[in-house]
Amino acid sequence: MALRVCPEYGLISATSVRGVQVWLQVFSMEFKVVVGNGKLTSFRWDLWAGSRALKTAFLRLYSISHCKFTKIDDCVQLDRIEVVWNVSYGITLRSRNLGWHVDMLNLLKNVEVKVNCSDKWEWQLEKDRRFSVKSLYSSQVDNSESEVHRILTRK
Repeated sequence: MALRVCPEYGLISATSVRGVQVWLQVFSMEFKVVVGNGKLTSFRWDLWAGSRALKTAFLRLYSISHCKFTKIDDCVQLDRIEVVWNVSYGITLRSRNLGWHVDMLNLLKNVEVKVNCSDKWEWQLEKDRRFSVKSLYSSQVDNSESEVHRILTRK
């Protein structure tokens, strides 16, 4: 099994083992990052704004970014009225890249940053938002459309 690892962040994905990939996908779909002060959440690698990580949603911007492993608090400035996103790149943005940057900033307008609390991960399958193996297992076994269900019921 080959693992791709981010030096600052840890395990990102696994290849060659289909089951591991499936479970990583399930986890990433059912956990939601609630941004607090941004000190624990990766700006580009974590799923916190929209349905995909910013690294994936804006691949070209990721490829030209200065710091690929920054946390949210490194990219945000809070003043009394608004949140200001400060994202730097290795080149001056022009035309298409500038358009993607504007699209990313528009996506980030919907994110609430809370200075007085830390980031947290919420499990979307439980009312109290705490992870349980039972809820994970039930969500996959009871769902005939899920990849995990197909693997577990394969003959």
